[in-house]
Amino acid sequence: MRENIEMNKVEDKVEALLGDVAEVLPKVKGKFNRIIMPAPKNAADFLELALTKAKKGTIIHLYTFAQIEEIDALGKRIKARCIAAKKNVEILQVRKAGKSGRIRTGLRWI
Repeated sequence: MRENIEMNKVEDKVEALLGDVAEVLPKVKGKFNRIIMPAPKNAADFLELALTKAKKGTIIHLYTFAQIEEIDALGKRIKARCIAAKKNVEILQVRKAGKSGRIRTGLRWI
């Protein structure tokens, strides 16, 4: 991630925070307009935590594992969790990522 930030010359706009999200994120001040959650094994476990740091209009990139035929149900479950966290979201995109059944979901808090 740091290499990508340097390659794209966005060091003045993007900061990589490294560590256990459950420990690091609660200590971070402020809210964000884009959140990337690239750990497909357990990123969804931290969705509600990520929502606490989302500004209105934030785009969240959430990666998870799912079967293609589960995509619609997965989107509904994610949206229900967001609503339960008092964040109304729209699902911008759900698409297959790679060969292993990873799903990339783009959410926007509206």
